[in-house]
Amino acid sequence: MATSFVLKVMFPCLFVTMGLFFLAIGGRGIAFRKPFLLSARWLLGICLLGLAPSFVMPLLSVIPRTGGSLDWLTWLNPVMFVIIGVSMWLSLRGYMAFAVTDVSFREGLLAALNELQLPHEETLGSMRLPSVGADLQIGVQSAMGMGQLRAKQPQNGDVLADVVAAMNKYFQSTAVEINLAGCVFYCLMGAFMLLAAGVFAFQS
Repeated sequence: MATSFVLKVMFPCLFVTMGLFFLAIGGRGIAFRKPFLLSARWLLGICLLGLAPSFVMPLLSVIPRTGGSLDWLTWLNPVMFVIIGVSMWLSLRGYMAFAVTDVSFREGLLAALNELQLPHEETLGSMRLPSVGADLQIGVQSAMGMGQLRAKQPQNGDVLADVVAAMNKYFQSTAVEINLAGCVFYCLMGAFMLLAAGVFAFQS
């Protein structure tokens, strides 16, 4: 009964939610053909959602407990879920950029800093903001058209949010280089997730 619930209810709902998320992200980039940034916590949430069955399954398991050492294996997945979740929480901070290139990401960041009148010192992979004591860490995967921007100091989250808002405003009003590879990949992932939902929902 528990296994049937997981396969025919939990998995389809899970895959539909994930599929719509991926389609929304990829579709936005393809439809508007402009770069954009959003909080990496959204991606963290959807990744944890994808791992949720490994946490729930042992709770629904009808396998009898023997009291032996093998019972510990049942709880291995939940423990791994917690470990992976903490690791992702630490790594997926800040904001993710989509449909960007090295050039357009840098242009957007510099334009945002100028608009906010934030003096800056550019170094390899980071941007120092001496007036507010913040260091912005930058990572761009140009081949996929994706990037990441985060504040090294957690207390500078408000400054980072202002910079991201200014970058999104710049991207919406200015024609820049784009790379939609990551957006296309997200759409394909979304379509696959919806297909998987249908397979689980209608299997005999």
